[in-house]
Amino acid sequence: FKSGPGHHSRLLIWIEMNNLDRPISLEEKIDDAIDFLVIWDSIKKYIFHIISISIAGSILWFFYVSYTEKIYESRSLVQIIDRDLSSNASYESAMFGNRGINADEQVELYLSRSNILSVINQLNLNIFLNDLQLNSNKVEEISVNKMYIDIPTEDLNQRRDYLIVKTNNGFNLLDSQGGMLLNNFPLNTEYRGDNLIINIKELRTEIGAINTLTYYNSSYFVGSVRRSFTVTKVFDARTFIPPSILRITYRGFSEYQNNKIINTANQVFFASSVLFNSKEAKQSIDFINARLVEIKSTLSENEEELKNFKESNITNNVQFEAESLYADLIGLENKLKEIEVQEAEMRSLYKESNPILVSLLSQKDVVQGQVEEINRTISSLPQTQQTYLNLFREFTLSQEIYETLMSAKLEYSIREASTAGNIRIVDDAYSAGKV
Repeated sequence: FKSGPGHHSRLLIWIEMNNLDRPISLEEKIDDAIDFLVIWDSIKKYIFHIISISIAGSILWFFYVSYTEKIYESRSLVQIIDRDLSSNASYESAMFGNRGINADEQVELYLSRSNILSVINQLNLNIFLNDLQLNSNKVEEISVNKMYIDIPTEDLNQRRDYLIVKTNNGFNLLDSQGGMLLNNFPLNTEYRGDNLIINIKELRTEIGAINTLTYYNSSYFVGSVRRSFTVTKVFDARTFIPPSILRITYRGFSEYQNNKIINTANQVFFASSVLFNSKEAKQSIDFINARLVEIKSTLSENEEELKNFKESNITNNVQFEAESLYADLIGLENKLKEIEVQEAEMRSLYKESNPILVSLLSQKDVVQGQVEEINRTISSLPQTQQTYLNLFREFTLSQEIYETLMSAKLEYSIREASTAGNIRIVDDAYSAGKV
């Protein structure tokens, strides 16, 4: 071996590798046993410390598990339905789903400030009795029909504390300093003061017992309630269909309250959908009514002009011939439109040489030839018949527009009066256990 830096370590490795197969001596075995004895002596020496630490850790864990507030999770499923989707879905909608639903927008609408505020106010989540939030349990000491206190937003103290005492015939309400505000005020009766509105439905505390009633500004809880919600889109990665189902999750300290908050939020979301559809339908009806006035006036003018022209220029035979030509033309034009729609769909599915597409294009050529033939016939008619035909066409178009608007008005009137929104509650709130 060469000497020098680094060669000494290589020498040691070579020696160890060559000693792997040699027998272990009795002295070496004794040294190993002595090492285990030393470890065992150390364990016996500090056994009480080890046991004490283990017991202390167990006690701390027990207190942590026993006294730390438990977090529960509740869930629900909500489906968004597009009411404008036709019953006869197209090939594109069948393959790629309904593109009218924007799930991201629906998530934001569900968690909107106005919806969260409605949930807080409906469940009185901003009211506490003896530091316990209302609707935390199924049976509570107080039920509140309504309570509102005007607290300015710039006020740093967004809460007001009161003392409430049950009496034989109602309750007493005192301010935080003990000053009497309401004396023996009856239950289920609304009081309206300068800055206070209160209506206590029921008070189940003992008569004469002093309880603390705390009111917070509803806006104070919007952030915390919203953060407790998680709304996710249920998306199937195996398909291209956009998600239309939302999974609602809420975490809080009470399973009962969690379920109640989710169910109330779902109902608020549903009600806002119904209200939006109703307002949208009303706006459409107002627009249709304005158009109906115009079209009805035009229709009356066309009808009068056509009537006067017929009386002075047209015989029954001429009228019948012109109207028959017009009816044939309209029928062929409608048929041509249907063929063009089918052609557009088939061109996305088949090649030009496909027999089905070739047959359809052949039909299109035939119908186009028939339309051109009728137009040539109309062009060759006497000027009187052509004038009549133009007047008849204007009258018919105005009549069709009027009937279409009347049909749309009826549909929107039904929608305005309907209580159906585009929200379907798939699963009411249910508890998913502790987190």
